[in-house]
Amino acid sequence: MERIRRNNEQELSLLTKKLEETLTNRSRPINEAISKIEQDNSLLDDYIVPMENITFLPDQSTGKKVQLVFDEDNHFDLHPHATKQIADKLGVPQGYLSNLVYGQEEWQRKLAIQILQTHTNNTRRERVLIRTIENEARGFLSDRYRRLNSMEIFTAFLLAAQSTGSVLVDAHGVEKQKAS
Repeated sequence: MERIRRNNEQELSLLTKKLEETLTNRSRPINEAISKIEQDNSLLDDYIVPMENITFLPDQSTGKKVQLVFDEDNHFDLHPHATKQIADKLGVPQGYLSNLVYGQEEWQRKLAIQILQTHTNNTRRERVLIRTIENEARGFLSDRYRRLNSMEIFTAFLLAAQSTGSVLVDAHGVEKQKAS
């Protein structure tokens, strides 16, 4: 019995030491996280767009991507999440559409554009919210989507956590994917 107690104490001691090392070596100042959230939030733009204004085209530079266009100045590459949301909103199988949009062959992208445009022109949906970050469409949502201000929510959470003595360890955000 005494041996089990000593083993438990040793394990507890090792775990405590490991936790302390993690908190010491990998903690980040909460103010840095808040700055990152503010920076990311400033990149985000939402547009309410009538369906009849939406066009799908090959990108103008290489033709190897499908772009969502809703006026002369707004050409956006499709992010995989937006592609799946578009498929869902238009009633097209997600996997099939994704395979076409991101296919290696030109015919796949042309077929994706034809399918997207035909469904867009014939949907009963009147408008959508298109969420973008820089030159990429990241979301294709209902125009009734209520955007919560994640910056305010995360900031309040982080400040409340900080006031209790909590530290931030290994915070992650979604980084913009590099063009291939």
